[in-house]
Amino acid sequence: MAGFAQGAGQQNGYAGTCTETKKQVVCRGWLMTKRVFIVDDDREIREIITFVLSQNGFEVAVANNGEQLQSLLAEQLPDLIILDVMMPGENGYQIFSTLRGTPQTQHIPVMIMTAHSEHIYQRISVDLGADEHITKPFHPLDLAERVKSLLQATAKQN
Repeated sequence: MAGFAQGAGQQNGYAGTCTETKKQVVCRGWLMTKRVFIVDDDREIREIITFVLSQNGFEVAVANNGEQLQSLLAEQLPDLIILDVMMPGENGYQIFSTLRGTPQTQHIPVMIMTAHSEHIYQRISVDLGADEHITKPFHPLDLAERVKSLLQATAKQN
């Protein structure tokens, strides 16, 4: 079984079980670890989201702003970006527009996050083409479920 250890375990971002017979290799439960980038200027929010998503099996990287996000994107592409709206300098909507206008990142699902509870902010997110919108404060488990659902929906579209 090239590249995979027989039996249970984790290898190259995958976790599951494979067995080999004389005719075939059967793998069950092999799932690629999903990578999520969090962009928020609030350290406590980044830490809470990182903890919750890490506990749910996601690989997480964080950025304080759009410039740091661009540095992360130069190294690797995520499966999802969680993007705060209100940040000093370039705001989340501006960063989102840049992501959608760049061929390398236009396909990455984006969850817009804001502390503004007014309906207009959700409408702006939808009008811009965000894949999801969540309002702070949110329950951490609700966030984890919404991330999972968004990634599952995205996988079905591809």
